[in-house]
Amino acid sequence: MQAGFVCYEVGFIQSKNVISVAIENILTFVITTLVYCFLGFALMFGPTHLGIFGTNYW
Repeated sequence: MQAGFVCYEVGFIQSKNVISVAIENILTFVITTLVYCFLGFALMFGPTHLGIFGTNYW
């Protein structure tokens, strides 16, 4: 999906800006993945705190 969005965005810009837009999209994907791995997964599947987030099912 990210590759398709890069191609979609690149089609609307000048050729001199293609690399910077592609790198921006790749970095956005990498940063989002890392934040999910460190924060999102821990909040969803970590120990419960006041019953707001986390789980005791494991």
